Amino acid sequence: MPDDFDIAQNIKLVEKLKCELLASVSNLFTQTLTQNNDRAQTFADIIIFTYILADKLGINSNTIDTKAVGKLKLNLAKQNILYIQSVNLLKHLTRSGGNNV
Repeated sequence: MPDDFDIAQNIKLVEKLKCELLASVSNLFTQTLTQNNDRAQTFADIIIFTYILADKLGINSNTIDTKAVGKLKLNLAKQNILYIQSVNLLKHLTRSGGNNV
């Protein structure tokens, strides 16, 4: 019985994290442009819930960072509309140790 209880608890936690993530994204869409501090907290929440949810689903945070760096490099290669933002985020991720690139 303890294994069944643990599985049920994990499922419940994953569902809670999904709800929190969805609520944060929804909150982002409902905030006005003048709520700068609230938006920063909302983005922080989205990042945190994403990393925790991925971990609960067996995806290591380093894997997420590696995938993000790969997508940013692809944006740089395409020189698309997100070029400047991709450069800045790539610098941030590599500077903060998100990936040993």
